[in-house]
Amino acid sequence: MMEPLPIPAPGREAHLWIASLSGFHEPDLEAAARLQLSDSEWRRVQRLALPASRNLGRLSRLLLRHVLSQYNGVAPGQWRFVEARGGKPMLAQSTLPLEFNLSHSGDCVALGVSHRGHPIGVDIEIQRRRPFLRLARRYFADSEVADLEHLPSESSTARFYQYWTLKEAWVKAQGRGLWTALDSVYFHFDKNGRLWPMEEPPLPGYQCWSLTVAPRRCLAVVLGAATNNAKLRLFCVGEDFIPQPLHGILQGASAELTLSGGLKGS
Repeated sequence: MMEPLPIPAPGREAHLWIASLSGFHEPDLEAAARLQLSDSEWRRVQRLALPASRNLGRLSRLLLRHVLSQYNGVAPGQWRFVEARGGKPMLAQSTLPLEFNLSHSGDCVALGVSHRGHPIGVDIEIQRRRPFLRLARRYFADSEVADLEHLPSESSTARFYQYWTLKEAWVKAQGRGLWTALDSVYFHFDKNGRLWPMEEPPLPGYQCWSLTVAPRRCLAVVLGAATNNAKLRLFCVGEDFIPQPLHGILQGASAELTLSGGLKGS
């Protein structure tokens, strides 16, 4: 067993773990899930209708178990979870001082990890063709809509998904559902691409990151109760679930970064 990773520093650091189905063989993934997932997790995954959805569900829960084991050496199959509202997994009676949040889309899974007391929200989306300006006018702040309307068409779709994932990650970090008014929190990208979150009324102490993960994958991370210079450490895992650091550390609230490390676009 490798030496455990240090726990993320309270309010000063978060960890982001990324995995893609393209890095795993389906039979191996199914066998590992059957061995390491609890009976309730297995049944939940098996109820998913599409094979691709079942594989993504298996990878999500396996990634969570293996990542938690990176921090203290407990075998992945030994973790016990309880379910919060909406089926969100939470550690049951663990002394490991961590919070985490999962998101998946297409063939990618993202897991954010932070120190307990510093809530984290993660959202990943594949950019698809959709009536995004109509959605933005309904759900976004006026300044965000104006930004989208003034961008060239090749940039406006990507910017829409940046806003959308940031909003979802924000409400997840605060423990809210998406019934929260999405125009109550809004974001601004300055001319240098730096990202600034705002809310009415302002809520200080949040650090936000917006990233591009492989072609057309947009990902956002929001860390609560954070310092102004909190850092995001990036890891990618493959079939052996051994972490591979990706480009070191992303610092500050600056936005876009493209990650490699085996993730493939579709």
